[in-house]
Amino acid sequence: RDCLLSRGLGDVYKRQVERLELTEDGRRVQAVHLTDGRRLTCDSVAVCTGGCSYPATGSTGDGYTFARQCGHTIVPIRPALVPLVCDNNFIPELQGLSLRNVEIRVTQGNKEVYTDFGEMLFTHYGVSGPVVLSASSHLTQPERGVYNLHIDLKPALAFDVLDRRVQRDFSALQNKDLINALGGLLPRKLIPVFVRRSGLEPGKKVNQISREERHALVRLMKDFAVHITDFRPVEEAIVTAGGVDVRQVSPKTMGSKLVENLYFAGEVLDVDGAVIPGRYAAGECVGGIWGRFVSGGTGVMGPIVFGRLAARAAMANEPATGYTLKTPVAVITEEMFAKDADSAESLFDMSQTLADGEYEATVDGQEGPMTVKVTVADGKIAAVVVAEN
Repeated sequence: RDCLLSRGLGDVYKRQVERLELTEDGRRVQAVHLTDGRRLTCDSVAVCTGGCSYPATGSTGDGYTFARQCGHTIVPIRPALVPLVCDNNFIPELQGLSLRNVEIRVTQGNKEVYTDFGEMLFTHYGVSGPVVLSASSHLTQPERGVYNLHIDLKPALAFDVLDRRVQRDFSALQNKDLINALGGLLPRKLIPVFVRRSGLEPGKKVNQISREERHALVRLMKDFAVHITDFRPVEEAIVTAGGVDVRQVSPKTMGSKLVENLYFAGEVLDVDGAVIPGRYAAGECVGGIWGRFVSGGTGVMGPIVFGRLAARAAMANEPATGYTLKTPVAVITEEMFAKDADSAESLFDMSQTLADGEYEATVDGQEGPMTVKVTVADGKIAAVVVAEN
């Protein structure tokens, strides 16, 4: 935007591109045609249009069209990190129910496809949430109905331990109906559906429940399954899988191997990956500690990529809301950190040496609170360990 404005092309900002014009030999892009009829000559073109997800942001798939115009192969597009549709008739009843600290398994027949631990959410169409989004990237053609999602509602308790816990609850509530005796074990919204799926009468007194019936309840707590029938639309996906075939793009320059002055960046490429637990929080901590003291290379890139705000907040004398510093050893002192100047100079003071020792920071990042320990030796970061999640 700033470049366009500085060159007197501010009216081009937010204008839609219709097509790219190649030279006669097809080796270079010589002009960009806008939908308003204008033709802009160019030295080079960078296609950074994103994928197909979240079209409201402008990611409508135009980049694939431009790439095809230049002879590039497009790997078939599909949603990745996307909610899943389920056809169980009880799903609408559970809409809005959030489950924390559950373990999920996705199976295809007798084969386990994916397993994870964390949070998930029931919606009017099926399931969503962090563990479900991660699982979706491991599925292919879910519309064939070959996948099942198994939810362990009590993953910390083995079957026999959970069975004893249920016995204790039932003993304390022996004159209660089953429907009213599960409040200490399950979320309130889940109980009616759970009891119905168990096959037991909601009004049955818990002191009349047999050992076999109790075991059936425990098995359902350890394996509450739903049937997956499809992805949600790609427009609802966080990431688009597929795109410009990376074999036709130079990994060193991100330039096209087919057209000399054409470049690609971002989600328009066929690049997507699995979520790495703890990466975001670790990045915030490393960016905060490292970014203050190391100049050049990754020392500059780290705080930029992982968050300039995190760097400032983690190193401030009074941490910003959501960031808490803990000092297992007395290595963090006020004198170690220079305050940000009021001028427009760099916010990172790189004139002081990072003191050796252990730094521990608890960061409230996008994955929730996470504690990361950073060990500094000889003025350099020697180790980064996720200590607690």
